[in-house]
Amino acid sequence: MQKVSFALLSVVLVGCGPYLQYKAQPAAPSPAGKIIVEVRDNREPKVGGDKKEVVGLQTGSFGIPTAIRVPTPTTVTETMTKLVGEAAMSAGVGVAAKGDEAGATARVIVDVQRFWCTGYNPVYKGDVTASLTVLDPNGQQVRIPGQPVHGQDGGMNCQGVFKKALTDFFSATKAMLAMDNIKAAATGANTQAAPPPAQ
Repeated sequence: MQKVSFALLSVVLVGCGPYLQYKAQPAAPSPAGKIIVEVRDNREPKVGGDKKEVVGLQTGSFGIPTAIRVPTPTTVTETMTKLVGEAAMSAGVGVAAKGDEAGATARVIVDVQRFWCTGYNPVYKGDVTASLTVLDPNGQQVRIPGQPVHGQDGGMNCQGVFKKALTDFFSATKAMLAMDNIKAAATGANTQAAPPPAQ
């Protein structure tokens, strides 16, 4: 009996799959350009900035708040890098694989400002807020200054709240990268090649 109870408790504590999930959309058939996605985790100190693996607070035993932790301090950055890359592909913008940045058409900086869920059982609220800036591939020239992107939700548990907030963030990022001016900046379509040298 104790073994069964322990196994059940383990499933309840661990859950199924990774804590930070979202619903992606399929990639467009013919992506244009090739962006480098660079995520910077700039959360405020008391909401994950000083401990990058902490993404919220939930009600623990006897109503005492306990930290919600993801597996590593880089989990938020890795999740956001993957999410923005998949959103770009869905918007028809190609993405450079890590280590294969030659020929990139732009660098997209994702500045994560908030990634947090908190509340008391059974009411939790969470949000994911960042800004996206499009630069030249070397990161020297701003093509599109920081554009706000946001996803939020409320619900009975933070894992579900994050899933909806991240899915909303995915959709907002896809819509932004599909806008004509931003897509042109990301694919290099609005940059002019240097004229050939005079003969």
